Amino acid sequence: MRMINQDKRLWLGLLIIYITFAAKLQAQEPPAWLDAMIADEITDPGYLDSQKILDPYSISIIRITMDPNDYIRLINNISSNEYLPADMTYESPNIPLQRIEQVGIRLRGAVARSSHKKSFKISFRAFGHDDREFYGLRKLDLNCDFQDIHLMRAKTCTDLFRQMGVPAARVGYAKFYINNDYRGLFTNYEEIDKAFLRNYFVNNDGNLYKCRGGATMQNGAGGYELQTNEEVPDYTDILEFIRVLNNTPTNRFKQEIEKVFNVDEMLMYIACNVLLGAWDDYWVLVKNFYFYHDLSTDLFNYIPHDFDGSLGTDWYHGNVALANVYTWSPNSGRPMVEKLLEIPEYRDRYTHFLMLLCMWPFSLQAMEPEIDRTADMIRATLTTDPYWGWNPSDFDKAFDHSISQGNVKYGMKEYIGLRQNSALQQLEKIGPFIKQINREPLLPSETDPIILSHLVVDRYDVGTVRLFYKVNNVISEIAMQDDGSGQDKKANDFVYTALIPAETEASLIQYYVQAENSYGRKSRYPVKSEWETISINYEPPPLLINEFCARNETLNKDKRGEYDDWVELYNPSNQPISLMGMYVSDNLSNPQKWRLGNVSIPAKGFLLLWADEDVE
Repeated sequence: MRMINQDKRLWLGLLIIYITFAAKLQAQEPPAWLDAMIADEITDPGYLDSQKILDPYSISIIRITMDPNDYIRLINNISSNEYLPADMTYESPNIPLQRIEQVGIRLRGAVARSSHKKSFKISFRAFGHDDREFYGLRKLDLNCDFQDIHLMRAKTCTDLFRQMGVPAARVGYAKFYINNDYRGLFTNYEEIDKAFLRNYFVNNDGNLYKCRGGATMQNGAGGYELQTNEEVPDYTDILEFIRVLNNTPTNRFKQEIEKVFNVDEMLMYIACNVLLGAWDDYWVLVKNFYFYHDLSTDLFNYIPHDFDGSLGTDWYHGNVALANVYTWSPNSGRPMVEKLLEIPEYRDRYTHFLMLLCMWPFSLQAMEPEIDRTADMIRATLTTDPYWGWNPSDFDKAFDHSISQGNVKYGMKEYIGLRQNSALQQLEKIGPFIKQINREPLLPSETDPIILSHLVVDRYDVGTVRLFYKVNNVISEIAMQDDGSGQDKKANDFVYTALIPAETEASLIQYYVQAENSYGRKSRYPVKSEWETISINYEPPPLLINEFCARNETLNKDKRGEYDDWVELYNPSNQPISLMGMYVSDNLSNPQKWRLGNVSIPAKGFLLLWADEDVE
């Protein structure tokens, strides 16, 4: 009884803090530092084309026509993944009415297959249409999100992930009919496949793994299923990742894991997910994520998935709004999180990400306008959905209050406010967040001064920001400015700038940035005792294109016996040249299309590159 009363007092205390905090911040505008943190807008034509189908600002109408007997099979055979033939029409305010013949349709999901309102997958590549796409999409996922009374949690979560640079599916809305039987309103959820990879990564030819359950990434663990390159399946890359993750000694872990894993993205994902309260994930239940090996960087990337169990809906975790942000999961054996948070630099980075999220992106001030807009758009349609299964009066109530049905422990908005304040109370005490924004010129000569700009943010006031640089073992110190003077472009935008004068007698310059908040807590970039290095008068290696063939029909064959195009590189120097960190591309807007990797060309030697789009 005492524990219950203590929990209640804590909950009420946080509620009072939340009400006070919300009243104080009600009139706030997005902070100036946010522009330097949020992800760049994607302008790829394929992405913009598919956005017409995945539009979150309108409700489309999808109609399926199929054999009545197949319809009965589809609904009743809940364990089947067989695509059944159908024709489809699609209409929305964004595009004229579209008719697509012979698509494939099947049920999707796990628990949702047994629910009253089922989820569906539509493939445009079934029945011999191997190369067909519909506005840049290969499939549509129509999700019932049976745990979510608002049908908005997936959209709200994935919006936050993408804003903070974590690749996540886009979510729109669609009314769905099969043979004129209205199945209700669904989230139109972006399929995570090669079309998705094409939009979010430089290269989409790597291995994509779907991690359904049990993919702990421990030695000997399985639970991951290859989704690309299935014709010649090769699991070498993920096995090597698991080896590095689990077997690298602590004193070398940071150095080695950054060679195989996009660590910053993973830490940002963890921070977003812990705040969103999505427990049906890797850290808690070891499921519902994808893992992609991006060949352009040679790094694995975490892709989150499935968020109807979030934002106050909880079947598993307990008091999800107050849960500890550092020990979020009651389960152990999750090395992709545990091993990272054991490293002090990564733990601090995670803390900084939590701080930044709670300072704006994860707050009612930031999230409520879009929640209200979406609610207004779908309210009438969803509450009259014959398969919805909730009390219509609960739709608006459940934004601010718990309801018994579906284990909605907190209203969606209520949860955001409580979780934001709970997380802020738990943050470990560290110095300001620092991120390098710009360095110019990138390849300075001995006559060039060097301008350095760093974003510095703290939940408290930033006191001082100083640049320390070393030339010929002599250390100098400069105050960095955010007052719009000198090289600083804009005052009070949290971007601090300093200028290192031209160094005519140096071959390299080393530097770090140190920031201190009003409580005297310090942080530095890069971390600990490391220094960033700038080479002066750097000269690129004398690498030449010796020959190329842009239309090979009879000249020479590759090892597969194919007449593919090729490019031949030549090293005219007397020393071998490493190609590590170099790229080749046939697209000027995508200069990092193909990473050459750990390859060297010997002195006076040649290297032939086949331009065949093959993975290897």
